[in-house]
Amino acid sequence: MKKIVTLLMVMIMTLSIFSTGCSKKDDKVVIGLSLPTQQEERWVRDKETMEAAAKEAGVELKVQIANADSGQQDSQAKNLIAQGVDVLILAPNDAAAAATIVDEAEKEGIPVISYDRLITNTTTLDYYLSFDNVKVGELQGEYITKAVPKGQYIIMSG
Repeated sequence: MKKIVTLLMVMIMTLSIFSTGCSKKDDKVVIGLSLPTQQEERWVRDKETMEAAAKEAGVELKVQIANADSGQQDSQAKNLIAQGVDVLILAPNDAAAAATIVDEAEKEGIPVISYDRLITNTTTLDYYLSFDNVKVGELQGEYITKAVPKGQYIIMSG
């Protein structure tokens, strides 16, 4: 997880340098982060990790939580765009509905990173960053079969 967040922050810093040049008054990079919820541990962890990485990098991170409400996420993300963030990281509550956010950011010249869930129904998405879910499954399978080499297994997904 830390490697992904570090990669994300490096991408953002690089992207912001190329997209804003020296035109900013204070040269401080401002990142908008829109997360779908804080009701799941993984999103809480991601938020905390990104906040720590942003602080360490000297980046201002503006965080919005959508509370599993696509309309709220749309409103919050468009507010971040209106504030003129340099980059928007968007983990969509609804991948198709989030396309309007991407299109709005594109009009304002703000790059969007779709985080963990691919935003669909748009051709203007700049980046997509996620996990290799197939590899995650393979590693889980390897771990469990080494830990318990004999017996019956039940695979539950969802």
